[in-house]
Amino acid sequence: MPIESITSVKADAQTSSLVYPNPSNDYVQVNTSKDIVSMYVTNVLGQRVELPNSGKGNYSTLKVAPGYYNLIVMYKDNSIE
Repeated sequence: MPIESITSVKADAQTSSLVYPNPSNDYVQVNTSKDIVSMYVTNVLGQRVELPNSGKGNYSTLKVAPGYYNLIVMYKDNSIE
């Protein structure tokens, strides 16, 4: 069975978080309407990377090496994004 290319992805109407800018040079901003319990970033090896919180959902990326990262956010309602 041949694999076809993906041309679009259906947006999840339940998503309530916004992370920008992407890509980032010096910070990422995390805006959400939910209560965050914890949040962390992992690199492509699955290792956690520390992002200092500069306040108001602003996280510094100045000391992070260029690369691909995943942001994992856990909310008070037990959901994860």
